[in-house]
This record gives sequence, C-alpha cells and structure tokens, in this order.
Amino acid sequence: MTGQAGGLSAALGRPWWVRLRAVLATGLVLGVGTTTTLAAWTDQVDVEASFGASTFVVEANTTTPYVDGSWSAYSDETAELQFDIPATDMTPGSTRYASLALRAGAGSLGGDASLTAHGADGGLGAALQYRVITSRTCDSAAFDAAAGAAYLVGSPGASVSLAIGQDPEDPVGLPEGSEDPAAPGVPVHLCVEVSLPEGAPTELQGQQATARWTVEAISETT
Repeated sequence: MTGQAGGLSAALGRPWWVRLRAVLATGLVLGVGTTTTLAAWTDQVDVEASFGASTFVVEANTTTPYVDGSWSAYSDETAELQFDIPATDMTPGSTRYASLALRAGAGSLGGDASLTAHGADGGLGAALQYRVITSRTCDSAAFDAAAGAAYLVGSPGASVSLAIGQDPEDPVGLPEGSEDPAAPGVPVHLCVEVSLPEGAPTELQGQQATARWTVEAISETT
C-alpha cells in the first residue's frame, strides 16, 4: 500500500508541476508583449513667410527756372522741356536753356539715370547742338568752364548732335525716397543747353524740329 500510495502521489504530483510551469511560461510571454505598447504626446509648429516687391519710380520736374513742386512720374504722357526763352524762333547763334530735375518718388528705391537721345525730326534738327550739365542754376554762366560744371553730354568746349546721348556707363545717382509721402528722394538737377550754331545755312529759315530723349533709370539691389 505504501508503495502504491507513493507511486500515486508521484503520479499526481508531476502533472501539477508541469501545469504550473506551463502557466508561468505563458505569463512570461504575456509580460514581454505588454512592454512593447507605448504612449506619446504630439505637437506641431506651423511657419509661414510673406513677400512683396519693392517699387522704383522716377519723377521729373521741367519747370525753368527750377522751383519746388510740379513733379510727375509722367507714366502716361511725355514731359516737355520748358526753355527760358521760346525755342521756336531761333536764329544762327541763338542759345536756349531748360531745367530738368529728377528724383526717386516717396517710398521708391534709389537708382541710376542717364539720358538716351533719339535725335530730332524736322529740317532744323540736324543743325541743332546741345550740352547737358548737372546744375541747379540753368543759364550760360553755369556752363562756364571756370564754374566747374559736371558734363553729362558735350564738354566745356564743344556741343554735340541731338542724336548723341549720355554715356550709360557714367549715370547720375538718384537717392532713394522716404516712406514719408511728403519726403521723396533728394532731386538731381540737370540743365540742358540747345543752340543753333552761327553760320547755319539760310535755307533753314522757317524750319522746325522736335527732339526727344528718354531718361533711362535702373535700380539694382540685392
């Protein structure tokens, strides 16, 4: 009996131990699985940027003699030079003077400007000559060599054809405008001298001419 009891006890005990071991093994597997589940918080930041284009506007004042006011960008019209003496009745040896002031408009970038000549039509055009200097005053004294004028077209000793413009490699600088609507850029003053040389042929009597220039302005910034 004792032998049978011991054998029965051993037989009953072994499956229990096996079952317990199986349960523990299963529990270990479940434990490993639960450690791979993670939780997290998320957030984000949005970024944007705004862009805009600058402006470059050149204004002109053709009042002679120069006075403050009467400025225009002449977007839809052509500025007309106003000579100190009417230039429609010139005779050999006649000379006329006209002011031309340029500036950058309020809020505009600064830049460089030069005069491009388109010549003159009409029978009188080929005979006329001119010079251009930087000067607030616009008369014969301003062109005197002793006055030290800065020449944009021509020279102290010579005028040139109306078909010759300013060297674009030597422009005049236009200071930038202010954001204040009442404070545009500082003006640059030009004086244009047009003459009919002495010795002009008599056949030019009654002939007319219209000369044209373009103010070529450019602003280059980074």
